[in-house]
Amino acid sequence: MYSIGIDVGGTFTDFFCFNHSNQQTFVYKIASTPEDPSEAVCAGLEALLTKYSIKPTEVSTIFHGTTVGTNSILEGKGAKVGLITNSGFRDILHIGRHQRPQHYSIGQEIPWQNRPLIERKFRKTIACRFDSSGNEIIPLDETSVLDHVEFFKNNNVNSILIAFLFSYRNNAHENHVLKIVKEQMPSAFVTTSSSVSPQFREFERFTTGAVAAFIGPKVTNYIYNLSHNLRKICPDSELRIMTSSGGLATPEMIMQHPELTLLSGLVAGANAGLWLASKKGMKNLITR
Repeated sequence: MYSIGIDVGGTFTDFFCFNHSNQQTFVYKIASTPEDPSEAVCAGLEALLTKYSIKPTEVSTIFHGTTVGTNSILEGKGAKVGLITNSGFRDILHIGRHQRPQHYSIGQEIPWQNRPLIERKFRKTIACRFDSSGNEIIPLDETSVLDHVEFFKNNNVNSILIAFLFSYRNNAHENHVLKIVKEQMPSAFVTTSSSVSPQFREFERFTTGAVAAFIGPKVTNYIYNLSHNLRKICPDSELRIMTSSGGLATPEMIMQHPELTLLSGLVAGANAGLWLASKKGMKNLITR
């Protein structure tokens, strides 16, 4: 059986194939297709199998590190995102923690303010509230949710983040709004702050959710197309995506949590360097 690792770069897409029966390795390289990286992945995989006379049914696992989400953030080319949050907390993503990169400058640029992942006009609020213990003190206003959804649809918003105070203690309101939004906008990417980062500190949780929503549609479409097309080529193989932690995830998990791939391609290289260093008995190593 064979395992194949695939790395998509801006210029080339590289393949590394390992034969488990005799420890042989094979490599292949093909020009990347930036508009749809999955095209180069599939074309290169077919060429690799043909070149080395490998039967598609003999491929057990395909490992993939992706920079689709990373590039979306770096280039600012993500989704048009809408936010639904508590009344009075529309600007949490803008205010942050009052941290200023240059304390005494009046002309500095603060990234999360100058280049927001969610524009202010698409941040909407509704009346609802849980206290810090997770007890409801203000019931959810469903009418406002429906009004905001209509606004999002009219403005071609294709990704929604639902983020409420203390949802890490009780996510009932977030999940209820999630259900409503998915019913009204079935083609949109929709996520909640409690599913992405169920921890206290609203700015950190909301920001992580905003990242997930910003890269969500692009990463989800890419992984879906990739998984679907690879299944046609190697029907018996399992696709595993490298996550930012250095672990592996199924395509289904990545489509639910695209934020897990933010450092996917970068970590794969670091992991490979660490493995090679261990084989060589090296304790100090710089990878690039």
